[in-house]
Amino acid sequence: MEHVTPSVESLNSTQHAPSSVPRDLVSVIVPVYNVERYLPACLDALIGQTYQTLEIMLIDDGSTDGSAAICDVYAARDERVHVIHQTNRGQSAARNAGLDRAQGEYICFVDADDIPNRKYVETLVRGMEDHDADMATIRFSHIDQNGRPIERHAPHNRYDTIVTLNREQALVLILTNRLESFPWSYAAKSTLYNGPYHVRFPEGQVMEDAATTYRAMANGSRLVYLPVSVYQYRIRAGSTMDGNNPAITQGSILNCTRILKTVDDLGLPENDAMDIRCRYFEILIACHYTLLRDRSSYRHNDDSATQARYVNSLAQSFATHIDVSRLPLGTRLRWQLMRWKLSPIVAFIEHMTRRQAGIMA
Repeated sequence: MEHVTPSVESLNSTQHAPSSVPRDLVSVIVPVYNVERYLPACLDALIGQTYQTLEIMLIDDGSTDGSAAICDVYAARDERVHVIHQTNRGQSAARNAGLDRAQGEYICFVDADDIPNRKYVETLVRGMEDHDADMATIRFSHIDQNGRPIERHAPHNRYDTIVTLNREQALVLILTNRLESFPWSYAAKSTLYNGPYHVRFPEGQVMEDAATTYRAMANGSRLVYLPVSVYQYRIRAGSTMDGNNPAITQGSILNCTRILKTVDDLGLPENDAMDIRCRYFEILIACHYTLLRDRSSYRHNDDSATQARYVNSLAQSFATHIDVSRLPLGTRLRWQLMRWKLSPIVAFIEHMTRRQAGIMA
């Protein structure tokens, strides 16, 4: 891991390569679905990027509001904007449609309700070029649905030095959540999505980024993260990731299963691989108890009970590859109760305790 003295001034410099010098094409993939309120601000920001050699790929995922028409208007204004209209298949399918058609040397993703800084693409591409990296990541800020700043500072979004990581170091940080997995916080060479780990987003689930970003990095050799906030991430009430959404539990189960099945294929040092196994095994146990609490609350009772049993069987199958002594004490106790088939009783007690305390199950 190589730390470099921050060079925020150079990263924020307004100097660009002369127009006579060809610049590598960057494919910016934007899934669009029912965001007519926010889409113009996003597209204005992309068209106004200091890095101009772009193909802006708008994947209209069957929008039922005015989003599709807005996409077409911007495509008529700027030849760099390309629109693909498809039936509604979800954000992952929209991103995959963009990946299948992308022509750029580099690829990045933007969510249609967010606002990238005008130097967003420039910062990422220059970071990769300057540090001989095939993937780069940046800091970001949060805004609410009205565009007002929100103070949210996770530790992995507060770094203030330029750091370069080799493949193994980057994978460990991403898989242990010390680096974000948001697709829009990265840019990568297009070869990372079409290498040995053919990378596409899993369709039909939420939290698809956690199942994808690390696989792109697995195709690379070097990542640089840059201490510059050049992206505004919008938090909207009622979004998929807002509130107590059962789909989040399902997405977590799918991601844990994929990672636990493939971590040994990543070529990581065994100590790091075991840390990763333990992390996702712990999440799997937490999902089991969440499903049981859902059953106790009668919100998803029969289905949740069946899924809880399935997660228990998954955990049993992975347990032989887990160093249980590395798990936190509470997780070890919960795991033992699962093995003894006592977890439903514990989950019911937890549910009643939360109910008495006025906490949603």
